[in-house]
Amino acid sequence: MSVFRAVVRTLQENGQDMMAPGVIIWRDHNVDIRNRSIVIVESNQKAVVRIQGQIQTVLDAGSHNLNTPNNPVSNFFARLAYGGNVPWTVEVLFVSLARFEARSAGVSQSAELIPLQFQVAYYFQVVDPAKLVQAVQLNGAFYTVNDLALYMSPIIDQAVSQVINTVSIKDLYANLHKISEAVTAALRQTLESLG
Repeated sequence: MSVFRAVVRTLQENGQDMMAPGVIIWRDHNVDIRNRSIVIVESNQKAVVRIQGQIQTVLDAGSHNLNTPNNPVSNFFARLAYGGNVPWTVEVLFVSLARFEARSAGVSQSAELIPLQFQVAYYFQVVDPAKLVQAVQLNGAFYTVNDLALYMSPIIDQAVSQVINTVSIKDLYANLHKISEAVTAALRQTLESLG
């Protein structure tokens, strides 16, 4: 444990930016985030501060001082009371505000059970970082476009299949607008729920 305040940012000391193309969320792995630590948020990002699993604040671009319960005095008493384990965890999750493109592909069947391949490309941008952080489950430090595409793939597959399964192969082209409308509605509903 360090007594010094941490500087939390996506740009590392070696010059690597953790918010590489395709990264939607990056969780800082620093375990020494304490009171008055500095969070530097770049212009195309927002930072979500979570303490003990609860979202405390969403930070806009700029430099911010954190007010957390994690300081040397409270750490000392926490270590006594909790047998050496500090009871609070402070996380800073950086969310990209860039516009992303994702793709999903699959196979569905027409009414005559003829297999048809499809591919859907869609664009999205994070509007509500707190909602997104609450909705997704991070497996590690990163949540990427590929993770979102894997999540969206069965939803898109269902929207496409609901139309294609009821249409004969000869009427498929006449009903392409219905497929597009179904996919758009499914994407809009799910992505809005994710923020």
